[in-house]
Amino acid sequence: LASQLAREDKSWIKVLAVVPSYQGDLELIGVSDIKEVQLALELYFDKNTTYPAGAFDAAIALVKTDGFLPTVPDDPLGTGAANVYRYCQLTSGTSYHLGANLEENNTSILSGDRDLPTGTCSGGDTIEGVDADGCADEASRYCYDVTP
Repeated sequence: LASQLAREDKSWIKVLAVVPSYQGDLELIGVSDIKEVQLALELYFDKNTTYPAGAFDAAIALVKTDGFLPTVPDDPLGTGAANVYRYCQLTSGTSYHLGANLEENNTSILSGDRDLPTGTCSGGDTIEGVDADGCADEASRYCYDVTP
């Protein structure tokens, strides 16, 4: 039948399905962004022998300026205090703390993060790495945090 339709020069109809995004997709994008920023931070450190100082936007702008990050990622959850990536320099530039809020208490993701408590930053955003709430203690958020 297909060859007969092709010979008769008939048109085919394509059916496309629109599938709504799964909320977990946003979580995976956030974790992927953090991993990409981590790699860029390591390259920055290799060149400068220190991690950048400042909050996320300022510090990551320095990493981008040095050419280690093509674009600064935006939190896929949107804008607002609960939906921004967080960064701070630790121990005078020899380490850092990087965090992203998740909307779901996804134990498979959160079991592999750092869970560093607040109070360790020497400059930048305050980050509460404990999974029970957001990186800045936001309700209904869960902090995914990493260090080198």
